[in-house]
Amino acid sequence: MSRAKYFVYFNLHKNVFSVKYKGKVITHLSNFYGKNCEFRVSAKGRERVLKEKKKNVHAYVVCDEFNEGDVNLPRPFSLDIQGKVRYNPYTGPTFVDESGNTVEKADWVRFDLINGKPCLTMAK
Repeated sequence: MSRAKYFVYFNLHKNVFSVKYKGKVITHLSNFYGKNCEFRVSAKGRERVLKEKKKNVHAYVVCDEFNEGDVNLPRPFSLDIQGKVRYNPYTGPTFVDESGNTVEKADWVRFDLINGKPCLTMAK
């Protein structure tokens, strides 16, 4: 039996990250960590964006759990930063790192808003 997962996406209307659990948005956050993360993009959703030239929610980071801020992180804890992750439906079908390599999973992802823009940093 698999555990339910948290689906995180950037909410364009509220300018924060939305966290869904069992199909319902449970919170909106601007700075937090996700643990055991997988980067997913719906191919059909991306096709619709390319066809209509209108954004829709079709890309998620799926996490086993999430922790707000730094206080709930296990101690001792240090992040081995691996770099930024981004997704743009107009430039490719997957999340990519700073070198343009496809990223599918990360042990930890730090979600931040920097100058109102989503910033994802993956780490081990």
